[in-house]
Amino acid sequence: MKVVFSDKLRRVLQDPQASAQLRQFMATASVNQPSQVKIKLHDAQRQDVSYEPRLLSSSQSR
Repeated sequence: MKVVFSDKLRRVLQDPQASAQLRQFMATASVNQPSQVKIKLHDAQRQDVSYEPRLLSSSQSR
């Protein structure tokens, strides 16, 4: 499995509540299946961020 880091993912990892949602997704995710998890962050200094995690097999490219 590969993890693709992005600015959105970095912001999710910095937020305790959002990172807990991401851990829940990782525990229940199936490869190449749609995610029911939609993580939303609200930051007073930046735009709102919506992050939809996907679990892809490492052999699949984007």
